[in-house]
Amino acid sequence: ATTEIFRERTVRIRFPALNSEAHFIPGGGLDGMIIAGGKGDGRPLAVAAVVGFQRAQGTIWDMPADVSTLEASEGAPRSRSEVLRACQSLLDETLANGLSRLSTANQQRWATLAVSTLGVNLPRLALLLRGIGDETALVLSRDARSDLARTFGRMAQAHALCTALQNGGENPRTDLVGLHRTRYDEVGHLDLIGVAAWPWRTASGYEGLTVLFWDPSAKRWNSWTESRPRHQLADFKPTARYTQPGPWEGAESPRQLARSSFRLMNARCNPGNRLSSSSKSRALVTGQAKLDEQGLDAIKDWSQLLQQSNTQTAVGLMETNPLDSVFALKPAAWGERHYDVVTQVFAWALSDSQQRALIMELGFDEFTEPAIKFLENVTPDSLQGALIIGRVQRTPRGLSLHPYSIHQQNGEVVHLCLDNLNSISAEAVTAAEESEEGFDEEEEAESATVFSPALSRALDEVDDGLLALAEAGLAALSPLRIERVRQIAPRTERLGLQGLAVGLGNIVAHPDSCTVLRCSYLSQLHRRAMPLST
Repeated sequence: ATTEIFRERTVRIRFPALNSEAHFIPGGGLDGMIIAGGKGDGRPLAVAAVVGFQRAQGTIWDMPADVSTLEASEGAPRSRSEVLRACQSLLDETLANGLSRLSTANQQRWATLAVSTLGVNLPRLALLLRGIGDETALVLSRDARSDLARTFGRMAQAHALCTALQNGGENPRTDLVGLHRTRYDEVGHLDLIGVAAWPWRTASGYEGLTVLFWDPSAKRWNSWTESRPRHQLADFKPTARYTQPGPWEGAESPRQLARSSFRLMNARCNPGNRLSSSSKSRALVTGQAKLDEQGLDAIKDWSQLLQQSNTQTAVGLMETNPLDSVFALKPAAWGERHYDVVTQVFAWALSDSQQRALIMELGFDEFTEPAIKFLENVTPDSLQGALIIGRVQRTPRGLSLHPYSIHQQNGEVVHLCLDNLNSISAEAVTAAEESEEGFDEEEEAESATVFSPALSRALDEVDDGLLALAEAGLAALSPLRIERVRQIAPRTERLGLQGLAVGLGNIVAHPDSCTVLRCSYLSQLHRRAMPLST
């Protein structure tokens, strides 16, 4: 765990993620160390404190990298290597036939392979394969949420993950293997502030409600989520759950907690800062949420927002915490706003003190409708000095903000999609989002400061050309589609994308699914890496 070291009259070593700290008393040794916060045996924390302190002094501690990695199940019908080969084979067969010829058999095979992958303890790959199966089901049902480009992108990610696992041999990296179920640790008592709440629905068919909290002591976000798969929804409605009792004893409802300061006693939290609904936890509301007075430093300079967003951008197969994309912003001025009837997107320009603009955007759907109506009618004067809590995402035009809540100067808190439902059906649901906790996957585009139109256009052409090959199928290629890829390759080489140019050249010479998927994944990596290039 990350440590914070304070040298006072004694040495104090804090573990923010565990809400615990160790006090070292000179001459007391390990037995004299005082462990505060958390629950259970404090001896592991004492050892962790010593290791953290020595690391801070420059001592190198090489911990075993794979001690917690899930091992392959001995009783599984197939070995890990066989399952990984089967995955690569299905990817190859699907691209050979073409994405435009997906069938029910494809969807069933992806679902079956996901189960087999779970059987050999590869939960991260299993989740990805299940997602491909869900995407295939959307395509087959001609659902409006279906997207062949997204399906193809997930297939490229699955190919990259399979390849990395195969290259890892008997001991692949722990983060590539994943975990079957997140672990919740007892972290003692937490003093939290309700910040935002929003309902959501994933493309794979989950619906839920997420409430966001600020921990002023650890200076980090925490979240609580309740969700259901759509086929198990029964009477569960995210908007209705917002006003129902819980999630902990002592709480009137998530609506109350989302605008209050409270102490969560006997809290349980996972490594992603997600709070458990454990019946052992209890909430004690202590007052209203007043973020300006309770240690939340809002970002007022959009260049600072860009820097923080860039440091949290993951490239490759590294996983990130969805909470890292949430920020509190305080605009200096609220500019022009409009609703585009063609794209059905509401946009409002927010300026910082240097007159730099950040676009706040909300796409219209049956759930964001009340939020858009509120933002269209609210007077800009009433929002002066207000804080906005939202998710920062990347678009081809740069950074944009998807808002969740507004904290006004007079203390009023507005959770945009939930507090404006008077004229909207309580059964409304959000737009498709890409994570079970109500966050989209980070958009694979560049930021405004380092945006390169030429590079972006080249990557767009690469993606379009590869998708055209994938849709038509590699078994019977059209010379026109190959010629299109041939024309793109020199342009990518001139822009310095040497690996991508070589891959495109290989597709022209010997088109196969492995090279097509690899080039698609390389294009994704370049998009993610663009904001980090300066």
